[in-house]
Amino acid sequence: MRALSALLAVLAIVLARPAPACEGLALTQPWIREAPPGAAVLAGYARLSNHGRKPVVLSSFSGDDFGSVELHQSRMADGKMQMRAAGPLTIAPGSSVELSPGAYHLMLMQPRRAIAGSSRLTLHCADGTLAVDFPVRAPASE
Repeated sequence: MRALSALLAVLAIVLARPAPACEGLALTQPWIREAPPGAAVLAGYARLSNHGRKPVVLSSFSGDDFGSVELHQSRMADGKMQMRAAGPLTIAPGSSVELSPGAYHLMLMQPRRAIAGSSRLTLHCADGTLAVDFPVRAPASE
């Protein structure tokens, strides 16, 4: 009887654990574009992949080093490149989204310090948050 009680207690603990935050989401190749001193806006990039069974919805982004962090999208319209704030980003199961120059990207506004080395950004999902260090580097093409 004692063994059964112990087994039930362990089972209750295992079943009571919350699901991982942003379940199924993997973020790879994060980086922040190096900017001149005093820049008021920086840009962040990464590859977001959903390895889960359900869509992952990224509702917002934040970072202690910035006044605000927003998802933006650049695209051609009427022969001109335009950039606009993008709403929540949904990543379907088994798919990926590139945050890259000229496409979706993070606008890192009002830096609170000189950004060098790296900066931690947080992705906010329906089931929690995922914090990731984004290293600062010059673009590969420069």
